[in-house]
Amino acid sequence: MVKTKKYVVYTSICGSASTSDDLIDPEKVFDDVDYIAFVDREHDCNVWQQHTATPFSIDTKYFDRRNAKIYKAIPHQFMYGWDMCIWHDPTHEVIVDPKSIHDKYLPDGFDIALFDHESRDCVYSEADAVRNWKMDHPEDIENLMRLYKSNNYPSENGLYECPVVIRKNTIKTQTLGLRWWELICKYSSRDQLSMPFVLWSLNMKPHILPGTAGKEYKRNNKIIPFMRNHNWEPNIPHQNLD
Repeated sequence: MVKTKKYVVYTSICGSASTSDDLIDPEKVFDDVDYIAFVDREHDCNVWQQHTATPFSIDTKYFDRRNAKIYKAIPHQFMYGWDMCIWHDPTHEVIVDPKSIHDKYLPDGFDIALFDHESRDCVYSEADAVRNWKMDHPEDIENLMRLYKSNNYPSENGLYECPVVIRKNTIKTQTLGLRWWELICKYSSRDQLSMPFVLWSLNMKPHILPGTAGKEYKRNNKIIPFMRNHNWEPNIPHQNLD
């Protein structure tokens, strides 16, 4: 395990140089914050502490996604010493001091902070979108939705964009991460499909971050904004920060 400071910003990148993102140093670097990246190839960086990711997935199509996502879901299994961690995809960047983020966006009574989804509020609608865009194995999506219906999970019960996940290191968030990872392993690797159900199953409410995660190219935010597209995406400009 990796020993860290009290506040951690972390990410993971797995895949070949032609198919995965590049790890880019942040423009703003904050004191007393660790920047940790779990990667399967070396990147030309100075700020990020790079640690070798373990390839384990037997998913023949989405193995890189799963190999990286384990660190996103269960950080307490790979890092210790932290009070708060901020996950962000390589497309995003922390531009506000994590200590201020902790104080403002994880007040008493909240252990996790997320962005609301920009255009949907229902995991069943999200499943339709993921299926239509062919973003995962359709049978995995169907089986996950069957699980929800068998548990009487309600429609229009909230949906979150998860290129950014901010959480305290508590028993609640560790349980959330393990349950989230269980669903990702057993069903769809699209983690936005499972986060709402896991929160509901644990009777947890996230603190909602202002603005949006910027994934749908409409708006952004002033905390951890979308800064660059994935390598495989077109270079679509984003609007000014909200």
